[in-house]
Amino acid sequence: MDHIAVLSPPPLRPAAASVLAPDWLHRSGEATVLAALPRAVYLHAGEWSEVLCVLDADALRLPNSVVVPSVGIGTGRPVSTGLIPGDAVTVSAGRIELPSARLEVRRTFRPASIRVGAAVGIDGEAVRALRAELRPGLPGLADAAADVLAALDTPGSTDGLAASTRALVGRGPGLTPSGDDVLAGVLLGLRAAGRIRASATLAEAVAAHLRATTSLSASLLRAAGDGWCLPEVRALLDGLRSGGAVPGSTTSGSPVAHSLKLLDRIGHSSGHDLATGLLAVLTADRGRPSTASAPIRSAHHRERTLHA
Repeated sequence: MDHIAVLSPPPLRPAAASVLAPDWLHRSGEATVLAALPRAVYLHAGEWSEVLCVLDADALRLPNSVVVPSVGIGTGRPVSTGLIPGDAVTVSAGRIELPSARLEVRRTFRPASIRVGAAVGIDGEAVRALRAELRPGLPGLADAAADVLAALDTPGSTDGLAASTRALVGRGPGLTPSGDDVLAGVLLGLRAAGRIRASATLAEAVAAHLRATTSLSASLLRAAGDGWCLPEVRALLDGLRSGGAVPGSTTSGSPVAHSLKLLDRIGHSSGHDLATGLLAVLTADRGRPSTASAPIRSAHHRERTLHA
């Protein structure tokens, strides 16, 4: 008598969802796989910027994520196993059905964020030294960030702000183009500098052009407009207030080297692009009312991709 093999369903794994997770996570339906990386799967449903990042424990902790510490541990199956872009994934009431595991959201968490006025007390020398070492993914990003800031500080410059923002949204290759990353850095920098009205104005200008970039990047730009960020970005800012050293770091080397190690964790150039925008604000803010900032010359151009 022939025996018919019965395939057991993938294991049920607990997960933690960010408070920024899109509402469709708790409804029934399907989400589309945007990208499947070894430690992350990016899912899209609903509006253009409604993206959910399903992350293994070692992935960059993006603000709009579901974190699954047990996937890939002991199973040998990365979170992205069996998925390719364009695949449909079933979602229902906080459950996500992946080939590698059935995920069930059992708790929520608040992602990292930048506190309003967090730039008070930063070390100006450390900021200038770090800016000189940045390697943004595209040439001219520092000048472009300065153009955005100049438009924000020019009364009645609605057209100028729209033009400078439009020139950056979606600029560059990859899941999070360099132009978007520098804009996210400017948004976070304005919040850190306590410039909430300017941050809201820029967030509105960016929102008008989100269709010009990837849906993943659009979701991260929206998050940055509300002050949400990667933990590494907040740690960088904390370090700048303490002389440029990463708090709690035991790594030997200069204070700026510690900061660069943080930025190097964020993709091929995303960390440096974010810092280009962030430091442009902090430098300009220390010298206000002048908003000009010196250009940052990239040592070399690197292809933009997001590592998760």
